[in-house]
Amino acid sequence: MPLAKPSSAGDCWPTCSGTRRPARRASTARLHGPTQPLLQHLAKRTQEALRQTTRLHEDFHLELAETANAVLAALWQSGAAPLARELGLPRTLGG
Repeated sequence: MPLAKPSSAGDCWPTCSGTRRPARRASTARLHGPTQPLLQHLAKRTQEALRQTTRLHEDFHLELAETANAVLAALWQSGAAPLARELGLPRTLGG
């Protein structure tokens, strides 16, 4: 039986056994395929960069805040948001 693509996010995908499972949401669907390694890399590198900022004097945090917040905002608005949530990344630096 060929699998038909659901028409909306609330539809279900038919399975080989005849049961139905919910269709993936667009955000988690983007985590699979060729973009997944890139999204994982971006989330992990962001985590590492934030970890390294803890070693810096607090005055440097003020200088880094604008750029770090821009990176975090873009990460949370991308397909990597579920990975950022899993890694416990903040939405803003110092937040």
